Amino acid sequence: MSCFVGVDGKLSLWKSMLLKRHLDQLEAIFLRQFEDRSDGIIYRRSRRGAPIPVTEGERNEFARQYRSATSRMIWAVCAAVIFVIVIASVVAPDFSDGPYGTLVISLLAIGTIAFFGMRNSSAPARVLADRPSVGVPMTKDEILAAHFSSTSWLLLVGISLASAIACVTLLSQSSFSEPVDFVWTGGSGILSVLGIRGLWLKYRYSR
Repeated sequence: MSCFVGVDGKLSLWKSMLLKRHLDQLEAIFLRQFEDRSDGIIYRRSRRGAPIPVTEGERNEFARQYRSATSRMIWAVCAAVIFVIVIASVVAPDFSDGPYGTLVISLLAIGTIAFFGMRNSSAPARVLADRPSVGVPMTKDEILAAHFSSTSWLLLVGISLASAIACVTLLSQSSFSEPVDFVWTGGSGILSVLGIRGLWLKYRYSR
């Protein structure tokens, strides 16, 4: 019995460490919306909005709230996915066990995370909506330059190569007898094109 308790405790610790690492990464991305300047700290929604002055205490509080909300979101989505899988396996087992069931559940989970993730990330903008800005929003070129300056060549090359290989493999091996074949092939093709576009923009704004 003590052996099982020990294993369960180690698994819980491992999951907690993984969640903490993930939250640390998300919080770091969230904090990129705040910029330290000589005249203080500013907040730009999604790193592109008009600069709004904030205090260090406000930034820390926004980060705390974001981390807490994101943690709740992750656990809620995990619980919801498990619940949907269980219900689907009882109500429509053929659908849930097939490729369409997996695809639908995955898309719903991704969509939910994307929606609430964006909402959590933009929370400071709603709180600071009535506070006057001290500048203008960034231009398109400034946004792209800032984005690709922080995006590594290795990441862009990896995405382009992996998606291109996946697309070519699917084109050569898929029978395209099911709509899901078109979805995966088209998705990998689009991702490959976006990766190549990212490489070009990285080169353009790095010069």
